Amino acid sequence: MPRATGLYRLHCVIAFGGVLGVLLALIVAVDGAITHHQSPGELISAVASSRTLTSDTSAALLLTLVGVVSCSMGLGLRAFWVECCSQWRASRMLRGSRRVLTGFGVVRVIADEIPRAFCHGLLRPRVFISNGTLDALSPPELEALLAHERHHARRRDPLRLALARVLGGGLFFLPVLPRLLERYAEEAEIAADEAALGDGRNIAALAAALLTFEASGGGVHPDRVDRLLGERDECRVPTEWVLSTAAIILAIVGLGLAGATLNGHAYLLDIGMLVAGPALLVSAILALVSPMHLLDGLVGIHPDRRSR
Repeated sequence: MPRATGLYRLHCVIAFGGVLGVLLALIVAVDGAITHHQSPGELISAVASSRTLTSDTSAALLLTLVGVVSCSMGLGLRAFWVECCSQWRASRMLRGSRRVLTGFGVVRVIADEIPRAFCHGLLRPRVFISNGTLDALSPPELEALLAHERHHARRRDPLRLALARVLGGGLFFLPVLPRLLERYAEEAEIAADEAALGDGRNIAALAAALLTFEASGGGVHPDRVDRLLGERDECRVPTEWVLSTAAIILAIVGLGLAGATLNGHAYLLDIGMLVAGPALLVSAILALVSPMHLLDGLVGIHPDRRSR
């Protein structure tokens, strides 16, 4: 669980710094458009015409900030809409599920002969299994499986993953976010496996349940099998991911502060520093104080990994 929690916190810290950078860019872009009375079309014309070095630099910088903010907001809204539609479709498909009391608690059962088990719901996540799961698993296997899924429900993993997908879509200039999300999803599954085994359940029961889902085409990540065998490598985040992300956040903040300076408003610089200060702090945290147990050594230096 510490690995999954550390990855999610690192994802949130990076997203927080990216959001502050976009907020600063938005403030400066709006102020610049009001100050210079220039529309995006006029900014493009100013850059293309090369009237004077000063005006061209200001117009180009303002146009860059407008582009970053527009893309970020547009892609963020698109990711939010896609996530809402996905959740709505899934909820609609699951309306026909029935509430069943098993020897290991209450679950929602869907009419499907293929073995399936998952946790669905953002604010009130619930465990869903299929008829095929009830038929295919023995009582010990079903107990281990339900413990696994209830761990996801307690941790509200569906909500965490949904928020991470939206942030990753909006903060397009931080490509590390989708990679961290993928790592977190893998570690969340392993953490749920550990929770399922934490109450003294038989490891063979969980392994048999995983094999049942693998045989039905559900797929099981190799790291989960390695964990059950006690041979899994520690999850590591390449240090260059963290350093490059800190550099990108610093670049966005620098563009915002440069734009505030060109606008010539002292109060805007004060506002910019209020926003930039936390973003700079986030960059320092990413570069120096990230969870060291998650980092993969120095840049370009990685510990040997076992061949799979």
